[in-house]
Amino acid sequence: MKEMDTLLANDIDATDGKSKYDAQVKKVLANKIILAWILKYTVREFFEFSIFDIEKCIEGTPEVAKVPVDTGLSNMESIEGLNTEDAIPNEGKITYDIKFYVMLPDGEHTKIIINIEAQKDSEPGYDIVTRAVFYCARLLSSQLGKEFTNKTADKVKYDGIKKVYSIWICMNSRQNAKDSIVEYHMQPNVLYGNPSKSSRYDLLSAIMIHLGGDELVSENRLVNMLTTLLSSSIDKEKKRKKLQEEFEIPMSIAFKQEVEDMCNLSGYVEEKGKAEGRAEGEMNIMILYNWLRENARDTEAEAVMKPENEELRSTLYKEYDEVKNKKLE
Repeated sequence: MKEMDTLLANDIDATDGKSKYDAQVKKVLANKIILAWILKYTVREFFEFSIFDIEKCIEGTPEVAKVPVDTGLSNMESIEGLNTEDAIPNEGKITYDIKFYVMLPDGEHTKIIINIEAQKDSEPGYDIVTRAVFYCARLLSSQLGKEFTNKTADKVKYDGIKKVYSIWICMNSRQNAKDSIVEYHMQPNVLYGNPSKSSRYDLLSAIMIHLGGDELVSENRLVNMLTTLLSSSIDKEKKRKKLQEEFEIPMSIAFKQEVEDMCNLSGYVEEKGKAEGRAEGEMNIMILYNWLRENARDTEAEAVMKPENEELRSTLYKEYDEVKNKKLE
């Protein structure tokens, strides 16, 4: 692999390469132009606005992996400047990937709180939508004491609650979910009667963006842009050119460097994984070779060392495992 040409190369090792890559992905996604793209195609309140106008609605600097999800901690300070995190027993530190708020240009300065999550696997062993709904619930409840109160003297009380969105970018999705954007939100279902007043129920939305993979060209502009941005198979020069020319995303010096660092880290993680896979494979072959020699099966031992005998190795691996398992019984 070509030697990484940024300073990041100095502090990457086998144990934290992936975590550094994940952190860099969040950093790239937190650029306001990228956030504006995401809002344009997922947040209903912005469907009619240009990406340029949406970008101006993003207030302050988005918080990246700083605001804790856990109850009792996420409302300790105002949204601006919050820099706390929580260590949950058996779960580690749980923070929102990206959290920020927008002010709608509706004349009323309506405030909406947004959470963006970068999710590598859409099926991590549980239904990811339930986690997104939980994040929405936390985004709502953490507003108590900041955006609204439940005190008797407060006439507004819960009417001060701000709408929240939790938007999940799923990079590896099952085949029948790829190239799709799905919203989960509340809506009334009148069970009886004909009430005339519509209550303010539209307070949360969980949105899943399922990318299509490098081989698929989506008809959706956002899916295409994010696939290009997060692809590990597109080199950094081609990626920058495509983002700038096809999606009209300006390449500032800072953003250009962030994308380059992400590409470099992606390549490092991929090469490291291949190298570790090769090393593990070589170690397994040597274990098999020594076992065969110990059992006076020299001809087979010599054969498993030849690259073309993959089928033989597979058969002998199974035999080796069966023998070892019987000894453990």
